[in-house]
Amino acid sequence: MRWFLDRTWKNEVGEASMPQPVYEASLDLVPPAAPIMKANPVTSVCTKFVHSSVNKPRCPINACRWTPEGKRLITGASTGEFTLWNGLTFNFETILQAHDSAVS
Repeated sequence: MRWFLDRTWKNEVGEASMPQPVYEASLDLVPPAAPIMKANPVTSVCTKFVHSSVNKPRCPINACRWTPEGKRLITGASTGEFTLWNGLTFNFETILQAHDSAVS
C-alpha cells in the first residue's frame, strides 16, 4: 500500500525510507514489482514476524511465490496441494490438488 502512496513523489532510491524491524513498519513494505525494489531489494523484505495464516490440513510448505502483480501468493505443500492466498487479507482463495507427492 505504501508504494501506491509514495510512487508519485519518491523517484530516487535515496528518497525511499527503510523499513524498521517493528510491526508498524510492515505497512511500509513495497511489493516485489515496485521499481524501487530493483535498486533496493530490502524494501520488500520483512525482518520481523508479522502474521501467520494456516489452512485446515497443517503441513509443511515447500514452495512460495508471489504473482507478478503482487496481489496473490501461491504456495506448494508437502501434500501436493497448491494454495492461492489473497495477499491483502492472507486468507486462501482456492486450493488445488495438483500432485500425489510433495511440491518442491
